[in-house]
Amino acid sequence: MRRKIPMMALLVMLTFVIGCSTMTAIVHEVERETLAQIALEDRFPETGGLISDSVSGLQWQVGPDSSTDWMTANLWVENLDGDGWILPSKEDLLGLHEAGVNWNNYGPFYTEGTAVWSDSTSPHGANAWIFDFMVGTGSMANTSESRGNRAFAVRKETGTR
Repeated sequence: MRRKIPMMALLVMLTFVIGCSTMTAIVHEVERETLAQIALEDRFPETGGLISDSVSGLQWQVGPDSSTDWMTANLWVENLDGDGWILPSKEDLLGLHEAGVNWNNYGPFYTEGTAVWSDSTSPHGANAWIFDFMVGTGSMANTSESRGNRAFAVRKETGTR
C-alpha cells in the first residue's frame, strides 16, 4: 500500500528545500563579495589616506566626500602636499573599474558619490570626462555639475607622473 504524504507536509518540505537553495545562493554571493573586497585591499593597501596600487605603481588619494564640480576637484588636487598629483586620466579610472572598484565594492576608494572627474576636458573646457562607478561607464559632463561627483588624485609612486 502506498503512503500518501499530506499536502501540508509536502509544502513544508518544498519551502525548506527552496529556502535552503536561496540561502545557499545568498551565502555564495556574500562569499564572492568578501573575496572581492579582500582582493581590492590586497592590491590597494591604504596608509594614512594614501592608496598604493601594487600592480600599476600609482598612488591615489580620495578627495572630500562632498559634491564637487570639476574646477573644485582640480583646485583640490593642485593644493595637495607632495609633487606630481593630478586628476586621473580616463585610462586610470577605467583601470580602477577593471580592477574591481565599483558601486558595490569601492574598497579603500570609498565615497558616497558615484562618479569621479578625470583630467580630460572638451576643447573649450565646458565639459569633462567623468567615470560613473554606479553604472560602470564614462561620459562627458558639464564641468559645473557637482551632484554626486567626487575628486580623486593620482601620481606615480615616485612622486612624479
